Amino acid sequence: MTEKEIKNQRIIIKNVKDNRIIADTKVIRYDSAVNSVYISAHSISDKKFYQVSVVIFAENCLYNFSGSMRGVIRENEMEVFLGKCETKEDRQAVRYSLVFEGSIEGVYIDTAKVRFHKPISVETIDMSSSGILLRAGAGFFQIGEKYSLLLKIKEDLLKMQCEIVRIQSDGTLTEEYGCRIEEVQWDRRKGMDEKPVMVYEGTYLDILADAYISDEDRRKAVEKHAGYGRLNQDIGSFFRNPNKESWLSKEKMEPLGREIAEKLIELDPITIFECMSFSRPMNEELQRHSLNVALLNGMQAEWMNMSPNRVEMFILAGLLHDAGKTMIPEELLNAPRSLTGDEMEVVRMHPIYSDRLLKDKFDDEIRSAARHHHEKLNGAGYPDGIMGDAIGLCARVTAISDIYDAMVSARSYKSSKLPLHILHMFYEEEFEGLDRGLVMNFIKNMRLKYTGKQVVMSDGGRGVIRYIPFNDAEHPIIQQGTRIGQTNAEWFCKAMLVDI
Repeated sequence: MTEKEIKNQRIIIKNVKDNRIIADTKVIRYDSAVNSVYISAHSISDKKFYQVSVVIFAENCLYNFSGSMRGVIRENEMEVFLGKCETKEDRQAVRYSLVFEGSIEGVYIDTAKVRFHKPISVETIDMSSSGILLRAGAGFFQIGEKYSLLLKIKEDLLKMQCEIVRIQSDGTLTEEYGCRIEEVQWDRRKGMDEKPVMVYEGTYLDILADAYISDEDRRKAVEKHAGYGRLNQDIGSFFRNPNKESWLSKEKMEPLGREIAEKLIELDPITIFECMSFSRPMNEELQRHSLNVALLNGMQAEWMNMSPNRVEMFILAGLLHDAGKTMIPEELLNAPRSLTGDEMEVVRMHPIYSDRLLKDKFDDEIRSAARHHHEKLNGAGYPDGIMGDAIGLCARVTAISDIYDAMVSARSYKSSKLPLHILHMFYEEEFEGLDRGLVMNFIKNMRLKYTGKQVVMSDGGRGVIRYIPFNDAEHPIIQQGTRIGQTNAEWFCKAMLVDI
């Protein structure tokens, strides 16, 4: 063994008496004359004599020693006598079982550590020469992100800084995350009310910042720039046409579906989300909702790496999912109040009407999405009360899109919800009977789209969303100048600035 192959490499030191790790640090230097290594004295809290076992992760192999520590500090260094080398193994082949419960306590933004309000629960699987392997929810972390990990081992706490370097999915709701460990510390012990809104930056920032410009004029300006307004008008001309036979056909609707698919490529998703968040004229509620669900369906299909033809099919399903509402009296659809029980039963007929209108004109998958997007995996939905695998994939995707758009929209009897708050509601399973795997994939991709966007904070300053905790999306981590922190009741996002 030479100094070159172990200098600055990881070393783990355990007390032989109780098998407790007393140091997990780096080798400063190696003295071949007496077969000892030096480590930082700061890496050990209780500096005394120990009989120890030592694991050194060299460049190409892993060494195990039986040795001792004397607890003597010289120039802020402690000497570890390595003694006999028990084993020398190819480090790429060695994995040590290490099963503990732990939590991700915070995230590193540049060099600043930001603690989470709600730690993210994780479970360790094993330790390899390159770090530690964790199990957590699918989509919780991304490669390159750095976190503060806390493990409770008996009565001690192990704190470490780790970087996600590998992600492996087994197709379930959890994933395995390979982490490179950078800093380790042992602690030996026993034992936000105002609703923000979204605004635009760039060409239209001066319009949106002008208090004398009406909300309606703002909406029209942004929608015109994004092309959303024209799509909405095209859909409205179909939905308002009393001759449904003339427009409910593939020849009429498929070109519109392709145009929506092109918008998904052309526009930043946040621009699309912003158009969804505007207040909607009552007489345009159905056509706007249909367009929004089509856009969200297309996004979800792309996130699942579907072919262009499948993406367009999911878009078309979203566009037509509520076609049956054209058979429902407008005074019920546009009622400025909550509906009575009898009125709700009438409205709940719309999936059946949609199925009838689409019959013999569109693919079975599109018809199924229209009929079954209100069904629940637990059988508690309508109109047929089916459950589990009887609900098709397109219907499950459409159910998520339908709920998201319904929650982000404002009605006279219901206030709108912020996008990040809705993601938190999805995570907390406040909407029963949804496909959990699809929901988690939706949250994963939505939080990636919002990360890096500019915001206006409650104190009037601007900031940037640096991180959105998977399990607490309504409290993102914001960088505002040199300040980096997680939002709370006193310091929160008041508006989002979207580049267009």
